Amino acid sequence: MAHPHTSHDVLSDPVIATFVQNLQEALGAKLREVWLFGSRARGE
Repeated sequence: MAHPHTSHDVLSDPVIATFVQNLQEALGAKLREVWLFGSRARGE
């Protein structure tokens, strides 16, 4: 589920999507959310 302040397009960036997928694979159920900061996360 996306954070209410996050664009739904952020996961369309292949670098961010891969990063999040790797975190999910490494941490499994321990991962509750991912907070991204910076221009790439904002889609700039």
